[in-house]
This record gives sequence, C-alpha cells and structure tokens, in this order.
Amino acid sequence: MVVTVLIKRRIKAGRAMEVFALLNKLRGEAVQQRGYVSGRTLIDQNDPQRVVVVSEWLGLENWHEWKESPMRIANEAKIQPYLESPTEIEEYSLATHHTLKKKHTFVEGSAAERTMPGAHQI
Repeated sequence: MVVTVLIKRRIKAGRAMEVFALLNKLRGEAVQQRGYVSGRTLIDQNDPQRVVVVSEWLGLENWHEWKESPMRIANEAKIQPYLESPTEIEEYSLATHHTLKKKHTFVEGSAAERTMPGAHQI
C-alpha cells in the first residue's frame, strides 16, 4: 500500500533559504531509504511562508522507520529553529471501498455518504 505523507511547516520570515537547503539535504537522504517512492515541496501561493512536503512511501512501516531514524530526527532538529511553529505530519492512504469498510463509519446523510457510492452500506 502506498502511503502519502504531508509534512507541513511555517517558515519564519527571511529564513526560506536555510530551510530549503536543509529540506534538500533531507530529501537526498530520504531517497536512499527503503520504501521511498517520491517527494516534492509545495509553497502556498497565498502565504509563501507555508510549505508542505509531500512524500510517498511503500507502506507505513517504511515511512515510520525513516520518520524515527536518528538521521531524520537530527535534520528535523536543524530545521525547527527556522520555523514559526512545530512541524505537523499527516499520513494518508488511498481511500478505497475496502479500506473505508474496515476503518471508517459514516453518519447517514453525511457529505461523505452523498459523494461516495455505496458508503451508506458500511
């Protein structure tokens, strides 16, 4: 299963160069990790201090292994002083009917039910 990870950061004003240099270093190390598929960095067009790194991993266990590695933790610690707030990490997988049946319940008449055929059967 491919897992998509969103790593959200808010950079302090005037610190983008330092952060992007560290993010490039971090990505260079991530690509060598087991299960790494891809990654990209997005900048909010309405607020350039908001940056989101999107990475894809083959399996949550591969992502967690990298997330908890001393190398990544050390690099993350170097980034934190340049941020206005702590890094936020969100983990996602592709929503299929099978995964929705196993993990989620929907309230009848909810927006999710109206947009997902068969969701009311869960």
